Amino acid sequence: MRPKGCSTFSSDLRVKTPDGLFTYLDVMVVCGPVSLTRDRPDTVTNPCIIVEILSEATRDYDRGEKFTLYQAIPTFQEYLLIEQDRVWIEHWQRQPMGDWTMQTYGALDAIISLPVLGVTLPLREVYLQVFSS
Repeated sequence: MRPKGCSTFSSDLRVKTPDGLFTYLDVMVVCGPVSLTRDRPDTVTNPCIIVEILSEATRDYDRGEKFTLYQAIPTFQEYLLIEQDRVWIEHWQRQPMGDWTMQTYGALDAIISLPVLGVTLPLREVYLQVFSS
């Protein structure tokens, strides 16, 4: 992703939404310069892709209120929700008019297209060393 001017960050940085949510997430991608808050150099305000690994404790929050708060981030374009105990990924994409559409993937041979980055993501790679068949 570096040739595209994008960087990937894990849970060592947090994100701030315009509505005031400060949260650590599993993975985020920022394209272009990273915009940090003035008072906290560990807080990003401009992710374009956010990835959350779902668990029983976080599943409803990640799909609901947290996603709603993320949607207020102007640069945020794609959201991946990844189940950890089965092969299942929800891929949300912001459309030109601002609404969101979702596609689901539930097979290891599936491939997700990430238009923001112009790359594809094979589920087999996502679940490498988790599920072998």
